[in-house]
Amino acid sequence: MSYHEKEDHPAVDRIRATLELESFTSGTCCVNKNSLSLYYRSNQTDKKADVLNLAHATPDELESLISAFAALPSGRGSQAGKDESYHKPLELDVAQFSIPFDLSETGILNKIQHDLVDTRDTLRSSIRTELCKLEIYDKGSLSKAQEVTPTDTTMFGSLVIILPIMHEGGNLLLFEGVEQWDFDAPSILQKSTPDAPSIAWVAFHSNVSHEVLPITSGVRVTLTFNLYLKDIDNAKETILSSDANMKFAALTDSLEELVDAHDDEHLFAFGLAHLYPIVKDQAGYRIQELKQHLKGNDALVFAACRELGLDVSVKVWYPEYEDSGYLSAEVCKVPSGSELLERPVLYERMYRIDEDVPTTWVTPDTRNTTARTQYVDYEHSNVVSGLYGSVCIIACRRLPASAWRRNRQDFYRY
Repeated sequence: MSYHEKEDHPAVDRIRATLELESFTSGTCCVNKNSLSLYYRSNQTDKKADVLNLAHATPDELESLISAFAALPSGRGSQAGKDESYHKPLELDVAQFSIPFDLSETGILNKIQHDLVDTRDTLRSSIRTELCKLEIYDKGSLSKAQEVTPTDTTMFGSLVIILPIMHEGGNLLLFEGVEQWDFDAPSILQKSTPDAPSIAWVAFHSNVSHEVLPITSGVRVTLTFNLYLKDIDNAKETILSSDANMKFAALTDSLEELVDAHDDEHLFAFGLAHLYPIVKDQAGYRIQELKQHLKGNDALVFAACRELGLDVSVKVWYPEYEDSGYLSAEVCKVPSGSELLERPVLYERMYRIDEDVPTTWVTPDTRNTTARTQYVDYEHSNVVSGLYGSVCIIACRRLPASAWRRNRQDFYRY
């Protein structure tokens, strides 16, 4: 069976249905109008900041805000000088503005915790936020499709707050695979009033691509927060939702049925649902440290495997042919002093997966987190070649080392 074919077992279908990812969550809430006072200064040497209240900002006040930053080199984003083919929003970093808006008073984080974070493995985790930027979209402004690159392994997504300034256009489109969602904040904000303002918000995972459609009238002002999971040792305990407990129980039951239907030598592979940065230091890429920072459904899968007593770890999958490939405990490294080499040399410390090693891809190889190794290929006229792998979760029953014909001790010692 090809490694990317789905096994015809009902438990696989149930597991995939259980793990259907909540890619985003959204809503609206009322806020105190005093929390929407924006203080800003375009020149850091200015002693006095300008201020406007975004609950009832006038066109002249908004024009003054736009004029203050439009002439700055960084005003239209760090890539402004590289691509002038479209009208970018103005972007203010946190040193250029201040706003007393307090997320903790809105209940937004509770909903994000419930919808995007809660799993059995995050029982003592909570969310840490970091205000990233303020963006101003005037008429014609848009943002092309992009994904958010996590700044570290604990970052799992972004939160965008659309402030109550009337505008048309500027819908936020979210994409994942063939799925698309249209977040129509202008319609949601129509009920907001100067005395009782409300905001619209959407939070999404880092691997969700997003774009903002052109503004046709008015001004769109947003706050963007990076979302992180707090370190478990330092986080206050949070109560796990009943939905998350039911999801974990359903996953564990189906996975146990699937494991029991196969021989002890069988491997179970899970493509990662989330995007993770692969950290490199003097010792190389720290793949095994990712298990401490798994998010959402990835954490749920890892916890379910442990609950069933399976030997579970994070590995790099290097596909070779349709029905074979290699698993490695680390990102492949070119041997020191090897200027020229043949590709098989790179596979020497890996575990070969073929028809002799039965494997089920319980969830597809998503390639959300990938690794690339460059080397000079001796077999092909000394050309620079690349070896590409994707990070995944691998589980199997606990077996004595003698049950494995090929390097089990080496495979699981990391």
